[in-house]
Amino acid sequence: MFKIFRQIRYKLMSENKISRYLKYAVGEIILVVIGILIALQINNWNEARKDINLKNNYLNQLLNDLENDTRAINFQINRITRNMADYENYLEELEAPNLPIDSILNHLKKINFTFQSANFNMQTFNVLESTGDLRLFDETLRNNLMALNTAQLSFKETQNTNFGLYGDISKDIYLIFKNDYLKEMTTQKLLYQNLESNHQLPNEIIKLNHALRFKNFSQRNMIMLLNNILNQTEELIALIKETPGLNH
Repeated sequence: MFKIFRQIRYKLMSENKISRYLKYAVGEIILVVIGILIALQINNWNEARKDINLKNNYLNQLLNDLENDTRAINFQINRITRNMADYENYLEELEAPNLPIDSILNHLKKINFTFQSANFNMQTFNVLESTGDLRLFDETLRNNLMALNTAQLSFKETQNTNFGLYGDISKDIYLIFKNDYLKEMTTQKLLYQNLESNHQLPNEIIKLNHALRFKNFSQRNMIMLLNNILNQTEELIALIKETPGLNH
């Protein structure tokens, strides 16, 4: 096509038809500009289509992450709730008068001393943040994602702090049931009337009860934080599912 244009220009110049040549040159420039604009528009359409596909891929990944999180959070909430119920039952048993040490130990064995923790699927959000692809989302969705991520990071920080403190308080817990002298003690020597009479118990039991109190307190707080994160997660899932054109 450019060869044809050149031939026409040469012909007009050789025939000394300057005015017609100028008109033709202007027309040729306009055609070139129109061609460039069309090419740019096509390129913009292609880029927009790529962004839409990329955005939908991210949304589906986020949806999968968040739905897995809801199941994991609910599981942990139920697990922590059961552990707290076991602890409350233990406290009720301790209220019995003249409770022998071996009975205390039997009740303690029903309690899970493991500090329950929770983790979240943050990989997709981290990729969005590191690549700058959060720009693909509207402001509402973007703000909700960042708010959830902030809540998750805050929870993990609190969880790690509490776990460290619990570890310091309960470092001897797993040795308690291996302590033979506790099993051999005369059951009537030491009684546990209530939580205020810790001074009557062996140091090991006192330490253990301090650890359990701290664990119960911190995990009660964890449930509150987890419920808040669960609500944010469910709201975000609903928001993603309302995204126009999303296939999931």
